[in-house]
Amino acid sequence: MSTTAQQPQTRRGRPAKDPSERKGASLKMRTREDIREKLELAAAKSGRSVSEEAEIRIYNSFALENVHNVLYSSGGDAFQLMNSVATAVHAITQYSRENGSLFDLNELRDNPANKAAIYEAIKIILNKTVAIEWPEDINLPFEQMSPETKEIVRMRNLGRLIGAAWTGRAKDIVELMVRQHAADN
Repeated sequence: MSTTAQQPQTRRGRPAKDPSERKGASLKMRTREDIREKLELAAAKSGRSVSEEAEIRIYNSFALENVHNVLYSSGGDAFQLMNSVATAVHAITQYSRENGSLFDLNELRDNPANKAAIYEAIKIILNKTVAIEWPEDINLPFEQMSPETKEIVRMRNLGRLIGAAWTGRAKDIVELMVRQHAADN
């Protein structure tokens, strides 16, 4: 009888990742070519792979789902604010189309006349809809603020984060929100 020891079979390919570094599951999907091109451009701009870009955008869409539900399903002040802003933007761009414009109407970013009008309209809408009277202890160190003022500061910071993410000044809204939550606690 031969007593040749069996060699353990070696795995081909790259070494396995540590379990904490592995992605949970693979997702294969089809998409239209224009969506694929948008993902490729966004991935190149952000320095991520197309797969990572798709994943972060899907993840962020779930995070923003609750915001959307609050704004559009609860009615009230939030809905009125968003509706007022949308109406102002529509009215301004419609006016530009009907009265001629020196600027490209398809890109708001490239139309300084419309941007100026929209900016002024939104300032007035915000001042009327969500004007705030700041509490007296707003300028104290955070630890000395009342619980109500601390909540106002937390929410103000959240608004800044969402604004930064929405305008592209911040890449990952969820990551920023988690960091802000950790800093607040």
